[in-house]
Amino acid sequence: MQTVTRHYSQLVVPRTQTAITPRTLTVDELAELPAYCKVQERCLVVDRTPTGHVLREPVRIPLERVLAVKQIGLVSYIVKSFVSERPRLILWVFENQSLVRLARHFLRHFSGSLMSLYTYTDTLSRYSRYVEQSPDMIINDVKAGGNIVDATRIQSHVGFVEDYMATLQDEGLSTGRVHAVVKHLRTFYRVNGAEIKLQEPISRRTTYKDRAPQPEELARLLEISNLRERTIISLLALGGFRQGTLSKLQYRHVSEDLEAGRTPIHVHVEAELTKGKYASYDTFLGGEAAEYLRLYLDDRKRGSRTQPKGHDGGTRDPEILTEASPLITGSSSAAPRPITAKRLRMIVRNVYSRGGFVKKSGGRMFELRTHSLRKYFKTRLVSAGVPESHADYMTGHVTDTYNQVQSLGVEKLRSAYSSADLRIRANTKSSRIELIKEYIRSAGLNPEQILTREALLDNHATIVDQESFQLQTLRRTFRDLVHQDVEAVQRPG
Repeated sequence: MQTVTRHYSQLVVPRTQTAITPRTLTVDELAELPAYCKVQERCLVVDRTPTGHVLREPVRIPLERVLAVKQIGLVSYIVKSFVSERPRLILWVFENQSLVRLARHFLRHFSGSLMSLYTYTDTLSRYSRYVEQSPDMIINDVKAGGNIVDATRIQSHVGFVEDYMATLQDEGLSTGRVHAVVKHLRTFYRVNGAEIKLQEPISRRTTYKDRAPQPEELARLLEISNLRERTIISLLALGGFRQGTLSKLQYRHVSEDLEAGRTPIHVHVEAELTKGKYASYDTFLGGEAAEYLRLYLDDRKRGSRTQPKGHDGGTRDPEILTEASPLITGSSSAAPRPITAKRLRMIVRNVYSRGGFVKKSGGRMFELRTHSLRKYFKTRLVSAGVPESHADYMTGHVTDTYNQVQSLGVEKLRSAYSSADLRIRANTKSSRIELIKEYIRSAGLNPEQILTREALLDNHATIVDQESFQLQTLRRTFRDLVHQDVEAVQRPG
């Protein structure tokens, strides 16, 4: 039998040229965007925020720029990243393909964090004003108008970045902030095909360090705050949340323990609610945080008919809480919408200002910031003997011991948290009196008038123990209000 040897190199295969058509978006696909995005007059119009607040100036993006992005998920990501912070940046990103590439980099290869794209783009907007060129013009210059990076132009842009860094240092920015800016710029250049390397490393020394507030300072803040402000401050200080995470929490996160009357309240934070979206974690709410949260939610269910202390006065209709209801609402007078991280920062800053805690830490930054409340949480846990690995887990930090701590289970962690006794104020008659007073105010009554009336009606000539008298009187009023609420719920119709 004759063996036939085939030489594949000699085979002639007919060539067919395949043309790949680039993927494009269609106008019909834009219907998948959030409801606050509308197609009008050959433009994509964004006229409100996700929480329903109407923008002063609607953002209008020409449809051809939107469709050129080619990916509906990327279009949605760009809009969501800026609509609540700086809506004007939305059009600027669509106008610069280099920024669209930066957005694709974060969405497709990292966590898709909205805040990451916002902070990096905010840095680019300032740098663009400094060099007086748009982002696309910057990249076009570094490539000398072509597609290949020009080595000479690279060195020029290294000089631009170093000059900008020096300007920021002269303006008094912290070394940490300057380091972050350089990191943002290097990422922008790299994503667009150019690698920027500075001649010398940047100093990483801490310039403006914030500190954890003392319990006495937090007690003072609670005294001058209204009910919603007290709830926010106590949740941040005793739950260790980041402001972005707290703004996304819903009633379902606390409903089980809250309705069962269990303290401390367990809060399981899913990965998608955390910074970086890397992993879920568990934390707890004890002491004043649990009490203020109960009062605040009761106030929302009852409806507010009084003007609470502070700048967030107003009335509110009774609210029916569901598992999806926001834990903290954006305004006392608006429909129940989730608060934004930006609004949370403003509220804490305003309370700091009213309390006189606006001392600067040697420069342009303040000693006490919103993040300082998170520092208080970890500091108090560790000082009370809770292992630092446990404290890191409860603050959502992913460390080498993360899985070991998580495997301990909720009840073990609850016990560790309870042992720390993270009360801001001591469990005295005075603190209990203030809590009951707050509940009475939320019902539309004036606790001071009640105490004055009862004192006048009291048969004794002198009230020896003023605190005991106030506590007994207010407890009676508190019980009457609770009975009224129970009867109203049980009453048919």
